[in-house]
Amino acid sequence: MIKRVLSVLLAALMLLLPATAVVAAGSSGLQVEEAHFIISPGNTGLTITEFLAFNNADSKPFGGGTVTDPSGKKRTAWSIPLPGGYQNLQMNGLENTDYAGAADGIQVFKAIAPGKSTFSLSYTLPVSSLPAAISKKIPFTTQQFFVIAPVNAFSVKADALKDEGTVNFNNNTYEQLWGGNLAAGTVVNITVDQAQAQAAPANDQLAKGFDVKLHPAGHVKLFMSEPLVYTNPHLWAAYIFIMLGLGIAAAILWYRGRFGHEDEEPQTDSNAVDEQLFLRLNAKHDLLLQHIKSLDDRFAAGAISDQVYKESREKYKQLLVQVKLQLRELT
Repeated sequence: MIKRVLSVLLAALMLLLPATAVVAAGSSGLQVEEAHFIISPGNTGLTITEFLAFNNADSKPFGGGTVTDPSGKKRTAWSIPLPGGYQNLQMNGLENTDYAGAADGIQVFKAIAPGKSTFSLSYTLPVSSLPAAISKKIPFTTQQFFVIAPVNAFSVKADALKDEGTVNFNNNTYEQLWGGNLAAGTVVNITVDQAQAQAAPANDQLAKGFDVKLHPAGHVKLFMSEPLVYTNPHLWAAYIFIMLGLGIAAAILWYRGRFGHEDEEPQTDSNAVDEQLFLRLNAKHDLLLQHIKSLDDRFAAGAISDQVYKESREKYKQLLVQVKLQLRELT
């Protein structure tokens, strides 16, 4: 089976989407082509990043339904349900006046224009212990729903999603779950547990982890006793060299900061660089989605073989997940 790539996770979404928004979405040409929920460790629980790729097939913008905003005013908005207790909400690509946080999620006052568009948001979810049970309510008809989490931090399961294996990115391995053609209002129950990695037994450390050639027996015995049994003794030498290197680097920086060089080139504005990278990644994301859509159409029309279709789609999906993870690092 083709490994579906990309994703995001979790979502402790126990919130109810206002009926007006769901009905409006169901009766319109609006749907979510891909929804990605990425979960990662946070300082006080879980950090969640969500990406929504919309396709509004109508000729008019989609505004949603009538809601009551936090100030008590009636407004037209569409909503994204979020878990109770969410904190530190950030919406990318929207002004502060375009949305409002409510107890049951986000009210977005900016209409979704015809055609394709993307929204992303991030927030923290306080979790005191694992496993944590989370309910994610799907606000709009969703073609593909992905959940992704680092395997070294979490183990995730979901009753309505398939385990699609792992994907590697920047020397990290992520677990991914996938579900297709989810109707608006579908509730996906997700369980987030601790990673299953286990340390090797102490008596296996010598055979599996360490090369003890040229080391005196006393040194080996020391490192095979607690609490050093779970460390690699050769790393200590590396740590010493690293500290020396950092000391030298600090001295150089101090010297340059004190005496400076007038001929130094001005530094590039990092914010401007990040913004340019974000725009390029968004453009690449949209282009990959177009390639996948074109590939699906060609396969449905019988223009390409099953093998070419599977190989090409897998390649595009791998590229898409890398773009999503890069976008997450910038948000």
